Amino acid sequence: VCFEKMRVEWPSIAMVYRKIVNDVLGRMDLKYDSMLSMPYAITKKAIEDIGYDILQNPILSQVTLIEKGWRLQSSSAITNTSLNNMPANKTSFYKKGLTKL
Repeated sequence: VCFEKMRVEWPSIAMVYRKIVNDVLGRMDLKYDSMLSMPYAITKKAIEDIGYDILQNPILSQVTLIEKGWRLQSSSAITNTSLNNMPANKTSFYKKGLTKL
């Protein structure tokens, strides 16, 4: 076994803070995901419930949504791919189906 090639990839401090916020809120299922990570989807009803101004602070928005009982979940159906780096195979954007309510 070549130990020189084995590296431990440590998360950035921003990732650690996201994980801590999710753990404190009791949402360990979100892992490192948060509203700081673009893109995300949010309904107009949820925005109206928490207020438009609160969206200026993504962490406060996430905390408020969780406290008000809105459903937050991780999904790989949304990818963060730049339009400048479009793949030749357009179906590669779709990893799995969207979740059902």
